[in-house]
Amino acid sequence: MKTLSSSNTAALTAPAQTLSVRTKNDESLDHMKYVEQQLTSTPKILAEEKLSISEQALAMFRQDSTKTQDNEKSTQDNTNDKLLEKIKEQIETVKRQLSRIKNDKGEAIEQQRRQLQLQLATLNATMLDLLGKKLDAI
Repeated sequence: MKTLSSSNTAALTAPAQTLSVRTKNDESLDHMKYVEQQLTSTPKILAEEKLSISEQALAMFRQDSTKTQDNEKSTQDNTNDKLLEKIKEQIETVKRQLSRIKNDKGEAIEQQRRQLQLQLATLNATMLDLLGKKLDAI
């Protein structure tokens, strides 16, 4: 009578199945605990990283802004210098034109003289304005 009934066979295999289910449940539980730990710690870690990155970005911005200001000043100085040179040349040209028609008479010449004098006054005012800006930059 060494035959096993089917109910006895099922009884012998049941504890093995229970252990494997329990092991799977324990693994699932451990995984859930790990996920929960990650979910609670991630915002803290992200906040710390965000603060660190923000401080680094602010430091880089401050460095770049000082470099940018220096570059802008030098570019503006170069532009002002070029404009001053052009205006000086234009003033000299207008002065030469005025000296050519200095002794001429006539209504057309008189009107041209007024126009050149007005242009000379405008160029002088522009030059003074640029010189003032250049002095302010110093």
